[in-house]
Amino acid sequence: MQKKIYVVGEKTFFFIKKHFPYCFFLKKNYVQDIIEEIIKTRSNQYYDWFCGNTNTLSRDINFFKEKNINRYEVYQTFLTPRKIKNLSDYHGIIFFSPSGVQSFFSKNKIQNNTKTEIFAIGKTTAKFISNFLHKKIWIPKKTSLKEVFSLVKNFYNVHM
Repeated sequence: MQKKIYVVGEKTFFFIKKHFPYCFFLKKNYVQDIIEEIIKTRSNQYYDWFCGNTNTLSRDINFFKEKNINRYEVYQTFLTPRKIKNLSDYHGIIFFSPSGVQSFFSKNKIQNNTKTEIFAIGKTTAKFISNFLHKKIWIPKKTSLKEVFSLVKNFYNVHM
């Protein structure tokens, strides 16, 4: 039987594919999308989910047990908040993770009417930003570093 591996993100996909070239892969941009795929299949399979100590999904532990998903915490995220002076002087700020958002806003505040543009690598990060700020958040079509940097570059080529 062919091993099935579900992965989130391009970098993880290419890393895992290199080490497990003969496996079936389902690649998605968000954990939530993989969870939805598992729910749709309704199989009796067991799944192993390797993740960090921060849980961005709003599901309780019983949900995962019911869906035969074993959650393994394989790394820890530590917040490293820093106070940034003169935030209003910045043209833009890019956020790459919900934990980065949490760390940033624990020491900093951005006014909703600021001219500083806000960029997020994906919709999960953007959702976390919206807990602290109510203004337009720019998100690339695909979740990747290359795409978010391209979005920022294109934005400022047009608006500056």
